[in-house]
Amino acid sequence: MIKNPRRANMDRKMRIIRKSELGAGSSLAYGWTMWLAIGFASAGAPEVRAASCNGDTLLGSGFETMERADIAQSGPFQVATVSGTSTRAARSTPWTASYPVGTSQRPLVIFEPGYHVTSAAYADWAHHLTSWGYIVIRAEGPSDFFPDHVAVALDLQKVLTDLLVPGALPVSVASTRIAMSGHALGGKLALMASASDARVKTMLVFDPSNANNGSYSVQVPNIVPQPVADIAKPLGILGETLDSGPGLNSCSPAAQNYQTIFQAAISARPAYEWTLGGAGIASFISNPDACGQSCSLCTQPTLSLAQAQTFMLSSSTAFLETHLNDSVGMCGWLTGSLLSPFVTLRMSNPN
Repeated sequence: MIKNPRRANMDRKMRIIRKSELGAGSSLAYGWTMWLAIGFASAGAPEVRAASCNGDTLLGSGFETMERADIAQSGPFQVATVSGTSTRAARSTPWTASYPVGTSQRPLVIFEPGYHVTSAAYADWAHHLTSWGYIVIRAEGPSDFFPDHVAVALDLQKVLTDLLVPGALPVSVASTRIAMSGHALGGKLALMASASDARVKTMLVFDPSNANNGSYSVQVPNIVPQPVADIAKPLGILGETLDSGPGLNSCSPAAQNYQTIFQAAISARPAYEWTLGGAGIASFISNPDACGQSCSLCTQPTLSLAQAQTFMLSSSTAFLETHLNDSVGMCGWLTGSLLSPFVTLRMSNPN
């Protein structure tokens, strides 16, 4: 169902300018446990260059006259949901899929929520991306007080395996267009799940924390520098610094926050780091009422939720259209004049 004629026209433009899709390659490259046996290696910081984005500009793309808010608004697709559960050994991962009705061969985004945050807290974000044509899977995170990070990463890989089976969802998945995403601890787990998975084309994470439950171990590994340094895929990182200071409300300490992950991402091509001034860790949760106590324990943001969410929606859409769907014309929202004034950008290894 198309919501208005302008949305239909936008979708037609996007389909016309979309590049040819790359060849398939859906098997796992390496298991996470194999990487753990290799050990850690040192790595330098990424070279930060002048921002560019897939080598394209707004001019001549058909998008240069669109208002800032357009891609933060709903797209042309009707959205429906379906639920399921993936199992691996004695472990189970419930999930909810948002999918665009009446379509096929759609790009897939798998999302892992923050620590002890229900996936319903991100339902608005998932609905938005689905309205732009994406299948979005909201996996439910572990309920353990001290979760096994390696096990959860393998659980996410199993979710992906299950969803690639024909008929697993009401619409089919484009196996060459798969992204992993997550928030806070879920951002770390998404990176762990996708770093060695050749099926995953790109990663988009929100305020990821290299959390360690007090100390690192085989089950709770330090992902900096490796495997983050080995990620050779497009990587988008949104973050904030209010929760990186000292004190009990510091939910993302500076030694483990999103900036350390960006600094380690020396092979990602490209790697974006967007810092939202005045945002807090809860700013990336679209439905705080579903967040519960987790949202009240951290530093409270000074940036309004509406501002943070508008940027989260527009940057997510622009990043995935550029680096998952191979569209052009979205760079203004990622690196250019359409960036929100409260956002600071760093970028490395532009194409």
